[in-house]
Formats: sequence, C-alpha cells, structure tokens
Amino acid sequence: MEFFFELIGYGLISPAVSSAIVVVLLRLLLPAPMRRDLIVVALVAGFFVSWLLFPWAPMRPQSHWHWLPYLGLLAGVVGCLGQFSGLWLRCTIYLVLSVVTAWLLVPMWQDLQPVRHWYLIGLVTVVWVFLLAAEPGLRNGPPPLLAAILVGISIAAAAVLAQSGTMKFAQLAGVLVPVLATCGLATWNWPDEFHFASIVVPFQVLLIGFLFIGYVNSFSDVPGYCYGLVGAAPLGPTACQIPLIEKRLGGWKSLGMVGSAALLAGTDMAASFLAVGVYF
Repeated sequence: MEFFFELIGYGLISPAVSSAIVVVLLRLLLPAPMRRDLIVVALVAGFFVSWLLFPWAPMRPQSHWHWLPYLGLLAGVVGCLGQFSGLWLRCTIYLVLSVVTAWLLVPMWQDLQPVRHWYLIGLVTVVWVFLLAAEPGLRNGPPPLLAAILVGISIAAAAVLAQSGTMKFAQLAGVLVPVLATCGLATWNWPDEFHFASIVVPFQVLLIGFLFIGYVNSFSDVPGYCYGLVGAAPLGPTACQIPLIEKRLGGWKSLGMVGSAALLAGTDMAASFLAVGVYF
C-alpha cells in the first residue's frame, strides 16, 4: 500500500499539481513576453517536489544518483539560456552541461576507477550529441504532439528501469509523465505565452541520467542496448525534419514523428520485457 501511495501521490498527483501551480503563478506574475521560455520552471518544479516527497530521496547528495534534481535545475537554466544563444554558444554551454552531468553521475566506486574515464567520455559524448541532435526535432511542432511523444518516451524509460530491477529510478522517470502532460496542456492552451522548446534540455538530461544510473546500478538481464534505444527515441522526430525525409513524408510528418519515436521506445520496451522472461 505504501508503494502505491508513493507511486500515485508522490509520483503522479503531486508533480502535476506543482507544475500547474507554477503555470498559474507565471501567468499571474509575469507579462507574456517574459514567461514565454519559463514553462521549463514548471517541469523542474514538478520533478523537484516529487524528489522532496519521496522518503528515500535525500536533499544532501551522498551518492552519484542523488545529484539528479540539481542537474535538472541546472539543465533548466541552460535550456532557457539556449533559447537566446547562437549555435556556437549553445554548443559550448551544452558541452559544459554534459561535462558536469557526467562528472556527477558516473560513480566513484573503487572497482570502476580503472575505466571511469571511459564512462566519463562516453556519457559526455552521449549527452552533448543527443542534446544538439534532438533539440531541432523537439523545438518545431505542435506542443501537444511533442508533449505526447515525450510522455511516451518517459513511460518507456520507466518500464525499462522497472524491468531492470531499479524501481526507484523507474518511479523518478515516471514523474516526468504528469509534469510533461501539464506543460503540454499549458503550451496548448496558451501557445503565445509559453514555448515548449525550453523543456527539451532538462528532459534530455534527466532521461539520459535515469537510464545511465539504472544501467550502472542494475544486475538484471536487461541488455545495455535497451537503455540506449529509449534514450535515442527523441532523435526520431529530428530525423523526420531532415529535408529529404520531410519531403517524402509530406502531410504524414506528424505521424512520422510519433511513429519513429514509438518504434525506438516500443522496441526497447519489448526487448527489456523479453530479457527478463515476460512474454506477450
């Protein structure tokens, strides 16, 4: 019963309500031009409130994964800055964010020390490349569609993490579902007041962070590529906006964006279920 209370109360209701309150406050306190890129505050606040409520999530970091909420805050700030930056400056600040993310999330375990630098290089590369590659696809498009895609990817990530035996991380990934839904509704109802693109950076950092810490803390039979496929799912919408592919899709572009992300995330979910012996 306590688990379901945490799942529903702390993981779904509380973050949704918190994000909604932030949206209301932004509309009441700030003029439309100033709040356009601040919808990211609703996402970060919703996740942070859930972190505060979960009894097993400490405020003072004592382990590598305890840095997740603070990385979400940092990524939210970077996401706002990125909206006002040129390409080269955006590449630079995303690289700095990627380095900080990798340094904090890669464990300092003694048995990992001989290869820790490879983990650092790999995670920096993945975060940086995925931020730059996924952003174009998730900046352009109807906010409800983009929110639906990110909600689906979050559900897939939570499912993979649950199958890997890391239920805490699955719960944290699940928190993104109500938060993204709330932000999507806000950008749909007030498209001239909120810009969905600022959400992309913290979403990507948190998604990759969940999957990475789930991977390094899991002793399950879920193969490593399952974590990678769902992490790559946001690249699907970007692929659909490559001029040649976009031209071929024509009026089916929106369906292609959803389908490409669903294919990666769905394949990933199915593989993780089969790996642990769950058959359909």
